[in-house]
Amino acid sequence: MKKRATVITMLAVQLGLVVFLPSSSSAEQWTWEELYKGGNYIDAALALKKAINSGQKTVVNYYYYADCLMRTDKTAEALDMYRQVYKMSPKSQYGKYALRAMQSQTAQAKAQVQKSDFKVEQIAPSQKGSNSQSQSSPPAEVTISDADIKRRLPPIHQSPPSGPSLQEVSLWPLGNQAGYYSEAAARVDAAQQRLDEAQQLLSRATAATGGLSDPFRHYGESEAETRARVEAGKARAESFLKAYNDNVAYYQKQLENEQAILRLCTNARNTWYVYPPGIPIYRPY
Repeated sequence: MKKRATVITMLAVQLGLVVFLPSSSSAEQWTWEELYKGGNYIDAALALKKAINSGQKTVVNYYYYADCLMRTDKTAEALDMYRQVYKMSPKSQYGKYALRAMQSQTAQAKAQVQKSDFKVEQIAPSQKGSNSQSQSSPPAEVTISDADIKRRLPPIHQSPPSGPSLQEVSLWPLGNQAGYYSEAAARVDAAQQRLDEAQQLLSRATAATGGLSDPFRHYGESEAETRARVEAGKARAESFLKAYNDNVAYYQKQLENEQAILRLCTNARNTWYVYPPGIPIYRPY
């Protein structure tokens, strides 16, 4: 069948004709995400419906299935799916998208019946002026306020290094440096623990800012608009994470200083205590 289609296509090209081959068989080669991003909402809806019927009843699948239905003018079915999304996860981004889609559709219906100036929630700038098929599509992004993000972020507490600094220890007599070996080793362990805790804080903060940018292309957006929105979301997340990255760098530097002190003490012990002469009893750190 493929060979026959290829021959037909080659002949059509030679004759200057345009041939449209059936695409239903090739649609199964793509994921619903690829079909959706490519604007093939009919096949994307079929793929999503198949996934849902096979047991993949996730909020994401329901939401994008509803969106595909809305784009193909199946408004009633789409609203049923939006209600399902909101029922499953009302506080998630997709739940908020679904609620706004239902509210927008209700407002539009009232406006058509009453012909009054009904105030609808403002549509995101990226959707204004687009050739949209339905005004009930989700906004480009549900805005999360800075105050909401800050409430999610874990607090940062920085601890200064304990004991004398590297510069101070380097000025000690050799015997004092050798005697400080055990405490220097304990300081390295404590610094490593503080660094681990700082990295865990960074992971938690990264998770808290993970919803600032939806990577999927929204209805009515061009590719350039999608890239700009995603980059803006990443830049906003990075602004919140800067303090946590700086905190990790602070404790990384602290650990390096503690390790340098331990190396200094190790070398002092190898020089101060030798048996037999010339053979160090402590290996370099």
